Amino acid sequence: MTEDKQQRLEATNPKRSFIVQAPAGSGKTELLTQRFLRLLGLVKAPEHIYALTFTKKAAGEMRARILAALEKAANNTPPTSAHEQLTHQYAQQALEQNMRLQWQLLTQPSRLRIMTIDALCQQLVHTIFTQDKPLTHANIAEKPKPLYLKAVRACLQDALNDDQLKPLVHTLLNHLDGRQDKLIELLSELLARREQWLTAIYANKDCSKAVFEEALALIIAHELTCFTNTLPDDMQKLMHQTCQLLATIEQNPASPSHLFLNWQQFEQIDADIGQSLAHLLLTKDNKVRKQFTHHVGLTKKSGFEEEYVICKKLSQKLLYQLSSLTESLQALERLKNLPKPVYAPAQWHVLQTLLTLLPRLVAHLYVIFNEQNTVDFSALATQATYALGDELEPTDLSLYLDNTIYHLLIDEFQDTSIQQFELLTKLTFGWLPDGDKTLFIVGDPMQSIYRFRQAEVGLFLKVKQQGLGAILPDFLELTCNFRASSTLIDWVNQHFSVIFPQCEDIESGAISYHASVASFNTPDSVIKAYSCSSKEHEAWVISQKVQKLLQQNNQDTIAILVRARTHLRCIIKQLRLDKIDFQGVEIESLAHLNHVQDIWALTQALLMPANRLAWLSVLRSPLAGLDLNDLHVIANFAPQSSIYHALSHITEITELSTQGSLRAAYFFNVISSALTKRYQTNLSHWIGLVFQKLHGLDCYSDKELADIEQFFNLIDKHELDGLLMDWALFEEDLTQLYSKNLTAARLHIMTIHKAKGLEFDSVILPSLGSMAQKDNNPLLRWLKLPTASHDLHILSPIHAPYHDNCSLYNYVAQVAAEKDRFEHQRLLYVAVTRAKKNLYLFDNHQTLRANSFRQLLAAQSFETLDSTLDSSAIHLPKLKRLPCSRYEDSISNPLAAQENGEVVTALKKITINDTKILLYELLIWCTQHNPQTLDDLPWAFINNQLVMLGLKPPQIATSLAFLKQRMHHILLDPIALWIFKPHQKAHTHYKILSFVKQKAVTHCIDRMLIDNQICWLIQFNLEDEATYESASQTLRYYAYLLSSYLSLPIKGGIYYANTQTWRTQDLTGVMVI
Repeated sequence: MTEDKQQRLEATNPKRSFIVQAPAGSGKTELLTQRFLRLLGLVKAPEHIYALTFTKKAAGEMRARILAALEKAANNTPPTSAHEQLTHQYAQQALEQNMRLQWQLLTQPSRLRIMTIDALCQQLVHTIFTQDKPLTHANIAEKPKPLYLKAVRACLQDALNDDQLKPLVHTLLNHLDGRQDKLIELLSELLARREQWLTAIYANKDCSKAVFEEALALIIAHELTCFTNTLPDDMQKLMHQTCQLLATIEQNPASPSHLFLNWQQFEQIDADIGQSLAHLLLTKDNKVRKQFTHHVGLTKKSGFEEEYVICKKLSQKLLYQLSSLTESLQALERLKNLPKPVYAPAQWHVLQTLLTLLPRLVAHLYVIFNEQNTVDFSALATQATYALGDELEPTDLSLYLDNTIYHLLIDEFQDTSIQQFELLTKLTFGWLPDGDKTLFIVGDPMQSIYRFRQAEVGLFLKVKQQGLGAILPDFLELTCNFRASSTLIDWVNQHFSVIFPQCEDIESGAISYHASVASFNTPDSVIKAYSCSSKEHEAWVISQKVQKLLQQNNQDTIAILVRARTHLRCIIKQLRLDKIDFQGVEIESLAHLNHVQDIWALTQALLMPANRLAWLSVLRSPLAGLDLNDLHVIANFAPQSSIYHALSHITEITELSTQGSLRAAYFFNVISSALTKRYQTNLSHWIGLVFQKLHGLDCYSDKELADIEQFFNLIDKHELDGLLMDWALFEEDLTQLYSKNLTAARLHIMTIHKAKGLEFDSVILPSLGSMAQKDNNPLLRWLKLPTASHDLHILSPIHAPYHDNCSLYNYVAQVAAEKDRFEHQRLLYVAVTRAKKNLYLFDNHQTLRANSFRQLLAAQSFETLDSTLDSSAIHLPKLKRLPCSRYEDSISNPLAAQENGEVVTALKKITINDTKILLYELLIWCTQHNPQTLDDLPWAFINNQLVMLGLKPPQIATSLAFLKQRMHHILLDPIALWIFKPHQKAHTHYKILSFVKQKAVTHCIDRMLIDNQICWLIQFNLEDEATYESASQTLRYYAYLLSSYLSLPIKGGIYYANTQTWRTQDLTGVMVI
C-alpha cells in the first residue's frame, strides 16, 4: 500500500474537481487514465470528456494507455498489480457503458477527445472558418521567424515612406546607434511574444506620462513595503539606530548616508533611503558586507570616539543578523535597483515611438499571415480565444462547447501560458461550483521549465489558491515515487529542500520543495560527483564511465543530459573516437557537422570565388583531400589573389607533392567547368552536380549523405534566381536543423528539456559548473501591476548603448531574472529526477561559478580526479580522402559523364522519403486495380523507378525487399482489401474545390467511396500515429467542403500503411469538434 493511496482514490471521484500536484515519478499518467476511464463509465457520450496535454507525445501516451486498458478489459486480461486492478475495474465499467450506448470505442477510438491545447485551438479556429467562409484555412508555421522578419521589414519600409512615421524610425535607429540589423532583430523577437505586451500597448497608447509614473510610484511603494515586512521589529530598530549613528559620525553631505540624519522613524523609509541602505549594507556583487569601514564612511573622528565604538558593535550585530535573512537580502537587492519615479525625456520619447509603431508592426504581421495563408501558434490561440467570446456575450461556439464539455482534464498544467489560461477560463464560463461539471488539473510546478515558451508556473499556484473561473478545485498532493531508488529519493529530498525557496509566490514563480517517498530500494544505487581538470578530461572520464556501465548490465539505459548542446561537443567527439554507439535527440546541429561544413564551404567557394577560407576548407575536405603541406603551398603561391587564381596556375606550383598536384588539378577542372554552367539549372542542382563529380557520394557515408540532403533542401528554400538572397538567415536556419540519423542504442544523449518525462537507469550530468546563458536584452520590457480598480503597466524601452543603464529597464529585467533563477533550480530538479538507480555529476571548472548547477549543489562534495590522460586517449584528427587512383583516369574531362544531357539529382542515393513515395504509389495503384496477391503488383514499374533514382543493383534489391514486405502485410489486412475493392461509388485522388481569398484551390482525397450509404473519405498515411491530429483536421475540412452538396453521412478514415492501423472518425456535421 502506498502512502498516498487515499489521495489517488479520491482523485478518481467523478463528482469532484481537483488540482493534483504530482512530482516526478509519481505515476500521474496512470492517474489521468483512471480518471478518464471512470468518467467514461458515467457520461452519455465520450465527447463529453476532454483531456488536454501540451505535447503530442503526452497525448499519444494517454490515448494509448486508455485504449490498452479497454482492450485488456475486453479480452479479460487479468491485472498483475494493485493499481492495474483499479484501472481494469474502471475500464470494465467504461466498456459496459460503451455497450449500452453503442459507442463502438474500440473500432472508433477517435471519439476519445484527447489532444494538445494547440490542437484544440486549431479545431476551434477551423470551426470559425466554417462559419465565416471568407476566412482562410490557414497552415501553422512551426518556425515563424521568417514571417516575423518579413513583417518587420515591411513595417519599416512603410513607415519610411510616410512623412509622419519616418521620424519615428529614425528615433529608434538613433537610439540603437544606427544599427538597422539590430532593430530588425529586436522587433522580430518582440513579435514572437506579442501576446504578452500587445494588451499593455493598446491599453496605454493614449495614456499621459502621469499615468505611467503612477505605476512607477506603485512599484517603489510595493518594494519598500516588501522590505519592511521582511524585517522583524528589533531588526528595524537596530538598522535605524546604526544608520543614524553612522551619519552622525560621518557628517558628509556628499555621502549617501547623509540622508539618515533626517530619517526620524523606520516607517518613514522612502526610495532614497532604501537605496542608501542597499548601498550601505551590500557589496557591489550584492553580498552582505563583512563590516563597516572607511569605505562606507565609518572612521575614527575627534569628538566621536564613543559613537565610533558603539557604531562598530551595532554594525557587526546588524550585518550578522542580516546575513541569515534571505528574503530581506533579496528585497534589499531590489531596493538597490529601484527605478527612478519619473521617465527621462529621451526614454519617454522612445517609448512613445514604440507605442505608435508596434500596433502597426502587428498589423503588418497579419497581412503577411493572410498573404501566405499561414499563422503562428500565438495567432492560433488568439483566434481560438476570440472565437469563444466573453462571459457576458458568449458566441454560438462557446454555447455549443458548454453543452458538449462536461469534464475537463488538463495534464502538465504547470506549463500553461497566460494566453492558454485565458482560453481555459473561457471554456469553463458558466460552470457552477456545485454543478455536474468537473475540472481535473494535474501537474508538478517543481518541473516547470518552459518559460521560453511563455509558460507561467505561477498560474498553477493561482488555481490552487483562487480556482479557475467559478471552480475552486480541491488540492491533492501525491508523494510516492515509483521511479527512483530510496537512495536517490533521499538525496534529492536532502538537497532540493534547501535549493528551492521556502515560500511560494505567484508573481515570481517561486515554488517550494515537496518531498517524495520511495516505493522501493535498490541496494547498488549510487550518487557520485567528480571534478575534472578540463572539458577534454571530463569527456574522457565520461566515456570510460559509459563503457563500464554498458558492460555491467546489458539491459540498463544510460542518459547524458545537458543544459546546452554546446556542452556536448567534446563528449560526442570522445564517444565517437571510442566507437560507442549513442542515440541523440536533436543534439547535433547540421552547422556543426564536418560533412555539412564541407558542402557549405563548397557552396561558398562556388558563389564567392574570392573567399579564400572557403576554398582552403573545401580543398582540405574529403572532396579534394589535400594535406596541410600542399595546402600551405597553394595558399602562399599568390597571397594577394584568390585560391582559384592559384589553382589555375597549378602547373607552375612546383613545390606541390605529386598527389597534391593531381588532386588540385582534378578539383580545378571540376570547378572551372561547373562555373561555365552556372545558370543552366537551379542552385541546389548545380552544387549537387559539382559535389557528385568531386566523388562526394563515395566520400561520405549514407547517414552523412542524408544530412547533406537536408542541406540541399534548405538551399532550395532560400534560393531566388540562382542566389542565396539572405546568407545570414540561411546560416541561422542551418543551425536550427538537426541530424535525423538515429541509432538504436542504450546510451541516450539529449538536453534536459528533451528528457522531461523520460527515465533512465543511470543519468550523467556533465558541465555542472557552466554558467546559465543570459537572455538578450529585448527592445521593450513590460510588467503588469494589478490594482483594485484597474491594471497598471510598467513599460521601458531598452537603453541606448551610449547612455548609462536605465534603472527602470534594469528593474524589470531583475524581475525576469528572478523568475529565471527559480526556473534554473527546477531545471536541475528535472535533470536529477530522470535517474532510476544511478546519478553521476561532473564538473570541469576549478572554481565555483555563479548561476551554475554546481553552485546550487554547493553542499555536495566533488571528488577531484587525476588530470593525467593516457597518451593513447589523445587522438589527432586523420585526413579523410579517397585514394589518388580515383583522379588519374578522369583528370582530362571530369564532367564528360554529364554531357549527354542526363538529368542528375543533387544526391543519387535512395532515401526514406523515396521509399515512402513508391509505397504510396503502390497503394494508389491498388485502389485502381484491386490486386489479390503480391505477384499482381507492378514490380517491373517499381524496379524501373528505382533505377531512375540512380540505385545500384544491391540497393534496388534491398528497396524491393522492403516494399514487398510492407505490401505483403497490407494485402493480408481486411481493412486494406476493403479500401482497394470496387464499391457502389469510388474514386481515387478525388478532387474537390474551395475558394481561398477568391482564388480557386484544389484539394485531393486519396480515396472517396460510398459503402452502405455512408460516404468514406480515406487518406493513406506513411508516418506514425503522432500525425493523427493534423491528418484528422484535414479530413474534417474536406468533409465540410463536401457537406454542402452531399446528403449522406460522412466518415473519415486514416490508414497507417507501416503498421496497418485504421483510425476512423464521424465527420457528419461540420460543427462536430
